[in-house]
Amino acid sequence: GPKKSLKTSLMIDAGVALATGGQFLGRFKVPEAKRVAVLSGESGWGTIQETANRICAAAGRNLADLANLIWSDRLPQIGDLRHAAFLRTFCTDNEVEVVFIDPVYLCMDGADASNLMVQGPKLRMLSELCGEIGVTPVLLHHSKRSRAAHLDPYGPLELGDIAWAAFPEFARQWLLINRFDEYEAGSGVHRLWVGVGGSAGHDGLWGVEIDEGQQND
Repeated sequence: GPKKSLKTSLMIDAGVALATGGQFLGRFKVPEAKRVAVLSGESGWGTIQETANRICAAAGRNLADLANLIWSDRLPQIGDLRHAAFLRTFCTDNEVEVVFIDPVYLCMDGADASNLMVQGPKLRMLSELCGEIGVTPVLLHHSKRSRAAHLDPYGPLELGDIAWAAFPEFARQWLLINRFDEYEAGSGVHRLWVGVGGSAGHDGLWGVEIDEGQQND
């Protein structure tokens, strides 16, 4: 999704739901709790903790009690064999089943970002590594800025709106997030499109309203 579209907040909500067998977005039931790792290197731990505490409170949970949810501010460099070995050890030692990587642009060197033949093998290396150890990787990534400039900035996204080469081609299941309308400053209310799809043939489009409250609540 584009910047400031609650990608990290939705990631935390998904992580809490997966770790507890709860409900993603208060609607989609997770059938079985999983061991989850959240690797986040952009938002800062104060923001991450505050957001996670609010999400847990809304779900009737206590963040400190979520033994299945692991946090780290260390992000792997995709395509680096040393970092691949570290990620393998980290996930294996902690019995991780789902790993969120937020954001993926901090995990790649940026060279030849528009080259499909360069980016593709890097994503394949990560996918194969996770497949070998039984881990589902979830990459948080941005959409193209050109869409907001030339098309309806508040319409549902399409797979082709994903930024950089190889990501749209390599994705096998996805959530495409965009704002439904402009955010009203101070309201704490966010209205989003959440489009879902995958190679297995599943798809759907939901309108999601999130009320974060205000800072003095």
